[in-house]
Amino acid sequence: MQWFHRTIELLTKHFDNVRLRTPITEDEIIGLQFQRSTAAEELKYFYTQTNGLAVGLHDSVVGLIFEFEESQKLLSLISHRDGAYQLLPVRGDGCGDYDCLVIGGGIAEGAVVFYDHEVNEAPSHLLAGSFASYFQLWADYLTTKYQANGEIDQRYVAPKLEAWPWLGEPQRRHPWPFDEAWLKVNDEKAAILLEDAATRSWLNRQNDLT
Repeated sequence: MQWFHRTIELLTKHFDNVRLRTPITEDEIIGLQFQRSTAAEELKYFYTQTNGLAVGLHDSVVGLIFEFEESQKLLSLISHRDGAYQLLPVRGDGCGDYDCLVIGGGIAEGAVVFYDHEVNEAPSHLLAGSFASYFQLWADYLTTKYQANGEIDQRYVAPKLEAWPWLGEPQRRHPWPFDEAWLKVNDEKAAILLEDAATRSWLNRQNDLT
């Protein structure tokens, strides 16, 4: 599972504060709800290496991947009513919205999608084709947007210069997750899903991003 160790190295080299937690064992995972899904193997590996992860950012919510127990609690809150699929939250925005792994069968199983609590009949848009890809894209986004001390890099934020609007463009950008063309190039599984008509119709706002 090189993706995990490579991403942890990226985060720990860039940020002053990255907190890994005591991992849980496979025995502790067996029998719990998301164990039934073969799509969860990458996430299961993550939890057997660290039970959640916290990157020390000024906005602490952005840098937090849930502990296993928290994911399980949230699972029952947002699982789809007809049982065709389930969404396992792995990260939240503090406003009731979650990045979720699709488990339990159905469309886009194994992908990570954004669940918007205001559009709860279906996920809003695709974040990654797998948890491994999501973890790497998320880390790359953080190391682009934030400085080592957890503050937003001011080159990322467009300065407010109304008199000279052409100077208001940020020097640093990151295309994830809303640049679909970029996502297709950088995530092979996501590219396949984004060409699938059933997946696109299931994702509530995906077509608004193109």
